[in-house]
Amino acid sequence: MAGPQMGGSAEDHPSRKRHAAEKQKKETIIYTKCYEFES
Repeated sequence: MAGPQMGGSAEDHPSRKRHAAEKQKKETIIYTKCYEFES
């Protein structure tokens, strides 16, 4: 999932941009939970 989708074409696909943001948020939450679990 690299290349043109990450560039200016993201402006043409706001839903894809939002999906990427949701995915990043979810990964951040998972990372935080794992970090707290290991501490």
